[in-house]
Amino acid sequence: MKKILYALSALFVLCSCSKEEDEERLNYDPEALYGYWRITEIRNNGTWHAFELPQTGNRFLDVTTPEGEAEFPRTGLTFESNGEYRMQGALWTTSVPHTWQAQRFDVAVYGPGERTPFLTYEVVSLSPSYCQLVMRYGNSSSLDLRCTNVQ
Repeated sequence: MKKILYALSALFVLCSCSKEEDEERLNYDPEALYGYWRITEIRNNGTWHAFELPQTGNRFLDVTTPEGEAEFPRTGLTFESNGEYRMQGALWTTSVPHTWQAQRFDVAVYGPGERTPFLTYEVVSLSPSYCQLVMRYGNSSSLDLRCTNVQ
């Protein structure tokens, strides 16, 4: 009888640990983010208030066309393997490297010396060459981004 109780106890402990590991596991591979990502399409449905950008409603604006680049000049994001983050282009250009940290569903971006992220990216989809992100600035502003990885 004791052997059965020990076996059940061990099984319970193993199942409990497995569930905790699943809850902490990222839903994407952070190494797939390494490198420079050119923003190719944006969608601003009216919730992005940090900067003046065209309202696109439910459609994505291709910012690689001459018309798109007139509204949204070439912009990119860099996620370095050492945790450094930079943004270059239309939204703003970071003059000093910021830091980024992978979280379960998103990426948190911190200003130099800051402990609270000022910007987050929800990872909607991610492959080695393409990603779709929802960029959030503060609690209410968001902007949907589609990007290609430029090596």
